[in-house]
Amino acid sequence: MLGDALGLQVVCTLNCELADLDPALLRPGRLVAHRDFCPLTNDEARRLADALGLPPPAGSQVSLAEFFHSATPSPVHSRPARRALGFHTTIKA
Repeated sequence: MLGDALGLQVVCTLNCELADLDPALLRPGRLVAHRDFCPLTNDEARRLADALGLPPPAGSQVSLAEFFHSATPSPVHSRPARRALGFHTTIKA
């Protein structure tokens, strides 16, 4: 509901079986859709690599995560400065 009010769509990726999820996540209205992406065959991975101008990944089967992880360098993330919300108080011991 909050996503609808704000015009947001949230994409969630999971590395577990649907049966292993907390039932609260699967209640009606929580998730709009479910997509299961099986590993790509060698031919599918080669065609995708060709279409994107990337080198083909090694292996007989490759997941989309493995495919794109090998194609892009990992960005270096630094923690943002902590921002407080609300009143700023100091508690004296």
